[in-house]
Amino acid sequence: MRFIITATSVGIATVLLASASFQAKAQNPAHVEQLLQTRQCSRCDLSKSNLAGANLRYANLAGANLEGANFFGADLRYANLSGANLKGANLRGTNLYNANLSDAVFNNTDLRGANLFSAEIAETDLEAVNLDGAILPDGSLKPAPDLSPR
Repeated sequence: MRFIITATSVGIATVLLASASFQAKAQNPAHVEQLLQTRQCSRCDLSKSNLAGANLRYANLAGANLEGANFFGADLRYANLSGANLKGANLRGTNLYNANLSDAVFNNTDLRGANLFSAEIAETDLEAVNLDGAILPDGSLKPAPDLSPR
């Protein structure tokens, strides 16, 4: 009986691990390597990539698919993200100072605490994003909501 339970547990763990690794590899690994080495990756597929904390200053990501990517705390100062798909991306705490975000697609994107000072946001819809605590392009701070009990 103990052998059957152990074998079943190992089988379930293997299936879960395989499905997790499949989801983590949705992006093109060659594109991730190209971006990290050259900072040039326009129209690349970087969906679901983990680029947390990456130094991507001056990167060219124009028209790239960044859906569901994790850029938590990344440095994207002066980056070109024009026309990029950032649906569901995690840009929390990301430095986007002077970045070009024009025509980028933001739906359910987390920009909490991000620095958007001097960022170009022409033709960019920021309505469906979380900007709590973010520094906006004009330098103003978007206050986080007051969650204290009343």
